[in-house]
Amino acid sequence: MNDLVNIPCFCEAENMPGVLGTQLHKALGIRTEYRHWFRRVCDKLELREGRDYSTLVKNVRRGDNVLMPGKKIDHLFTVTVAKEICLIEKSPVCGMLRRQLVEAEQRMRQEMRRSAEATEREISVYRQRLQESSERNLELSANLEARQKELAVQAVIIMQQKKALKNQDAVIQKQSKIVKQMRPKVDYCDRVLNSEDVFSATAIAKTYDWSARKLNKFLHDKHIQYKCDGCWVLYSPYVGKGYTKTVTYVRTCDGVERVRLVMKWTQKGRQFIDKKMREAGWKPKEESQEQIRQCRRKKKKEQEEQ
Repeated sequence: MNDLVNIPCFCEAENMPGVLGTQLHKALGIRTEYRHWFRRVCDKLELREGRDYSTLVKNVRRGDNVLMPGKKIDHLFTVTVAKEICLIEKSPVCGMLRRQLVEAEQRMRQEMRRSAEATEREISVYRQRLQESSERNLELSANLEARQKELAVQAVIIMQQKKALKNQDAVIQKQSKIVKQMRPKVDYCDRVLNSEDVFSATAIAKTYDWSARKLNKFLHDKHIQYKCDGCWVLYSPYVGKGYTKTVTYVRTCDGVERVRLVMKWTQKGRQFIDKKMREAGWKPKEESQEQIRQCRRKKKKEQEEQ
């Protein structure tokens, strides 16, 4: 009896605790063969398979553990049906067996309740962890999105910087080309300006188809030079700028040597005079003639077109 009650069986179909029919048949001390007793109980209590019991097919082994070809048919009754069977049978152990079944059912229900509570606690823990995980995922997603935006902004900045560098390279290449083209001219200007050669007022005046007297008067009117002891000298604002050099000449007249100082213009001074002349509207003779030739060619071309 105790073995019957203490062995837990579960119906696979309904997932409910139950009692094996062969064990119950033996515990009640029924002398009728099990299969006939089972049919009688089913007819009397109007039992239905799947609701009140489940059919079990088992392999049969001999005492030497050899598998037999035949199959053993057993049934798993629900605890409620097992208690009803104890009520209808006239066995002297029916009452005690029914009480044991009730106690076993209560213990099973308590165990199931505790198991359900434990399962509920585990589910609650899992839900909490899932909630924390979801919140963490949301936080990570937000951080990832923010980081992606930062990377996108940085990518735009990098593209702009690359574009600016490309433009700078183009400018540098253009400037390098200009510098390369201007290098001979610059070198020439440096050589000319640093040259030790000097020019007289007559030589410079011929460039503009002027006389030396006219050029000296022009420079005098512009308050650039004045005469001192018969020699032209610069006004103080232009002294020390490398525009002129003083050349000493020694002449012998009637057996008497006479010393004369003459102001000569350097290349820098010549450039200075050219600037002043252009400001006044005068250009070198060659440029003026070239402009005249250009004007004539232009006029002739217009007349031919007409």
